[in-house]
Amino acid sequence: MSSPDARPPAPDRPDLRRGDAPDGPRSMDGRQSRALLVLAAVLVGLVALITLTEAPDSTEPDAPGERAWTPVEPLTAAEVEAVRVERPGQPAVDARRDGGGWRLGPPADGPADPRRVEELIDAVRRLELGDPLPGAAADYGLGDAAAVITLQLSGGRGRVVRVGDDAPVGSSTYLQVDAGAPRPSRTRLGAALPGAEGWRDAALTGLRQAELSAIELRSPIAGALVQRSGGWWLVRGDREDRADSRAVDALLDALWFARVEGFGAPAPADGAPWALDLSLVAGDRREDLRFTPGDSTWTGQAAHQGGGWFTLRPGELGAAAPAAPEALLDRRLLPVRAVTVDRIEVQLGEHQLDARRTEDGWSDPRADAILTALQEADADRVRSPPAERVADPVWGRVRLHEGESRVEELELRGIGDDGARVGVEPSGGAPFWVDGAALRALAAALAHPPVAASAP
Repeated sequence: MSSPDARPPAPDRPDLRRGDAPDGPRSMDGRQSRALLVLAAVLVGLVALITLTEAPDSTEPDAPGERAWTPVEPLTAAEVEAVRVERPGQPAVDARRDGGGWRLGPPADGPADPRRVEELIDAVRRLELGDPLPGAAADYGLGDAAAVITLQLSGGRGRVVRVGDDAPVGSSTYLQVDAGAPRPSRTRLGAALPGAEGWRDAALTGLRQAELSAIELRSPIAGALVQRSGGWWLVRGDREDRADSRAVDALLDALWFARVEGFGAPAPADGAPWALDLSLVAGDRREDLRFTPGDSTWTGQAAHQGGGWFTLRPGELGAAAPAAPEALLDRRLLPVRAVTVDRIEVQLGEHQLDARRTEDGWSDPRADAILTALQEADADRVRSPPAERVADPVWGRVRLHEGESRVEELELRGIGDDGARVGVEPSGGAPFWVDGAALRALAAALAHPPVAASAP
């Protein structure tokens, strides 16, 4: 008999710790799994069928940024013989090929800036247009207010581009090419249309520095010629002196980098002094230039600018304009740089030196002092030595070597009353005086006994 406190036995419960499954619906059987797989396969097949058989809507407009652009009929820059730009209320701008450059017709009548002209030609050549636009041309600024670009091509052909408004969105300009329908361009074109002054070449010369063979100076150095012959030489009558290449290059740089400030200036008063009057010569080409000083500007005239008068700032040329022959003479004894010299030969009377540059310095320690003395020495190319002193025997000789090919040589001959000696360059040029103090410094450096290198 059971105890009154005894509980009835609990129903059987799954022991989850042993992995028994709880009571309830049983897991999916095999038939249900196969049915679901069949349904999924049918669904995938239907989607694929719809995707393959549905035709795209060809009338759907392109998304923004995917518009199709069509290049205009191609042409080369070499085919363009002339360019004309017409804008309402402004004089037409005409540029025509002139030799290797471009020249503007009236009213500008002068050289054109080739960079500006060729930029416009390239912009027209590379045009890409969108689809034709609906409506009248005037709706897009292509009426009477439109600018017109005309390219005259070889063979009597041409291309005409009317330039309208810029599109309110994007970077397009509305155009008409050869009287076609209004179209948007892929890039804006209006910015490439400067006025006549914007196309004018403001340079003083159309020659290249590297082409120059001579500079003829009429004022302020009357009758002088600066001639290039392995270097620059100043020729005055029968006398030929080495010109200072630094001074000549400074003058040429000033002429090449100066820019006209104002075109159409009045002619200077009769008798006005010339601050600079010269000709630039390059083979059989010659360009004349002259300038007269003013209070705030210089007035100039240049063949490259068609001979008309113009103004430029005084600082453009003033510092480089030579005021006397001495300004262009080379006062250096020998035109070399100390750092490029790799061998020195010096003989003064009984003293001599032959030093070579090595990885450890000069083979003779006197070389540095001798180079310093040579660099500090002045060549007086203004005074002409008397013929009898030039004919005196050679007393000394200096040779400076740069590599295996270049040698600058100086002979020292007769002595003057002030201790100066006549200098003669075998390579050419008129004899000149070498300062006596410089010669004494050179002799002192040469006479100093060489110091033998210490043993390691």
